[in-house]
Amino acid sequence: MNRRRGITLLCALAFAALLVGARPGAGADLSLPFVSPYPEEPERFDREYYLDMLTLRIDRRWRSLWYGRDNAFRLQIGSLNVEQWAFVQSLKFSSAATERLRVRYRLDLVHLLDERSGRRSELEIEARLGGAWRASVLVAPAFWKREMDFGAGIQRRTAVDRYARLDLRVLDAASDFTYRYGTQIEGERRIYGAQPLELAFEMREEFGAVLRAGITASATNRWRRSVEILSDPQAGYGESGRRGKFEAWLEFDAARSWSIDVDLAAAQYRHTRSGARPASSAHNVAELLPRLWYFPRGRGGGREPAYTAGVQLRRQRWTGAGERTGDFSKNEILPVALALFPVGRAHLIEAGYLGDRYRSERTGADERTDARWENRLLFAWEVSFSSSGRLRVVETIDLDRRDHGQFWIHDHFFLSLMLGF
Repeated sequence: MNRRRGITLLCALAFAALLVGARPGAGADLSLPFVSPYPEEPERFDREYYLDMLTLRIDRRWRSLWYGRDNAFRLQIGSLNVEQWAFVQSLKFSSAATERLRVRYRLDLVHLLDERSGRRSELEIEARLGGAWRASVLVAPAFWKREMDFGAGIQRRTAVDRYARLDLRVLDAASDFTYRYGTQIEGERRIYGAQPLELAFEMREEFGAVLRAGITASATNRWRRSVEILSDPQAGYGESGRRGKFEAWLEFDAARSWSIDVDLAAAQYRHTRSGARPASSAHNVAELLPRLWYFPRGRGGGREPAYTAGVQLRRQRWTGAGERTGDFSKNEILPVALALFPVGRAHLIEAGYLGDRYRSERTGADERTDARWENRLLFAWEVSFSSSGRLRVVETIDLDRRDHGQFWIHDHFFLSLMLGF
């Protein structure tokens, strides 16, 4: 392994662990909530939610296609329940403006029931400094000017999919200005006492011929702001918070390959009102997905049968005080075993099993426990219609008799599309 790349990877892991690894103490200020309105217990709305998320998760083949191009579009749709779809759209493109300047754009629209929900729309102007080094200016436009972000970054890039970058963003950069001087402020004024800043690290690298890795990590400072209700000054309140996320994957590519994905997220929030007890919440999520791949006739580079098995481990904790006092905890094990068979030059058939064994516990006014074992069969058809295009359609069958409704053979439907251009 190249010494410099090895040091980069170790530094990145240490950096990311510092961002989100520490669990807040009982007396700590708590922070920014997740965007999703259902971060604690999505199973209330979709009892097989994390089975659905595992079904939608992109694997090593799709990940290689996404990272290997500057210009790509990805769409993922999955049935959650009678009323809701999981709906994820990602777009990225890049174009050289001059010999030294490049324009990049990234759009992510994520509609889910957990902490991954959110949106990102960001324009980047990248300047080559010399060699592999580049500096960037970042602008994230938004309909409400108060929600616009600005930032700057530095990166070292040797190829489209081999880079390391560090970015600093000022979140809601124009918020104070628009609340002080704007007229369409919805009857309130929100002024930051401590502006939210976000530090983000991203890396994708290859180590020799068989090892690949990627890291995405971000964390905010502890921001705070006061909220004034113009029609009733006594109803004003203060809020503060912070958040962090860490995602990493590692792939070893040989005849018997393996991959491992690690996802961590932490969010804290505190709400204070004069004369009332402060309300606070803290949410921590940890996921680990080791997976073994076996290619009977090679290393998976061509059209050949493949088999994969793994298990996703999830740990979720939520703590609230004040208006919602109590705790929520859940431990989850999701086994997966799939077989992939090529049909002709462009088609692939996939079949296998996914399960979800979990137990959750809630204390407080809404005290309850839940323990379930969900099981499903998966059947998928995938077509590669060019070197940079792929479509995957999935149908699942519920194996749990108690879940069977009128159309029990059909469980949930999923569609994934990726286009490089």
